[in-house]
Amino acid sequence: MKAMTKSLMAIALGTMALTASTNFAYAGSEYVAIQGAQVAMGDAAGRLTFTRTFTLPSNVNISGNASGTALLQLTHRNLVAPQHSVYINPPTAVCFGKTRDEGTGGNASALVATLSAHGTDDESERFTEHKLVSGSRLRAGTNTLMVCARNAAGELTGDIDEFNFGDVVLHFHTTP
Repeated sequence: MKAMTKSLMAIALGTMALTASTNFAYAGSEYVAIQGAQVAMGDAAGRLTFTRTFTLPSNVNISGNASGTALLQLTHRNLVAPQHSVYINPPTAVCFGKTRDEGTGGNASALVATLSAHGTDDESERFTEHKLVSGSRLRAGTNTLMVCARNAAGELTGDIDEFNFGDVVLHFHTTP
């Protein structure tokens, strides 16, 4: 009898979990490729800021709850300083130093990721990162992705890290 009660409880809990996730099952999961080719960043490349616009459909889920969570995927290589920042829909297309962005100024409200350091002896090796992004950061229509290269201290001047990134894809949910 005890085993039967446990089995029935497991079935009931499983059914509740399935019922609670029904909204996720009906909501569409889509993606948009933002950048394909690798982009060289840093002092030597002469590029400290990368900006790209992308378009999302009118039914993109922009809620701040779990059903609106998006996933930003990108690859990079030769990234040594873990201070490079990724923004979605920043208020300005200007990169600020880490000090200002970590406070209330700059583009702090649009910061969605700081890239992880990943350097190896094999310069051809790429590292793929996945970052969760609140749907509240997205907009129906035109959106902007911005990547800012920085030095080891997180600032914009002096020995900026040289790295490449690309294969940027945003996976998002739509509402029914």
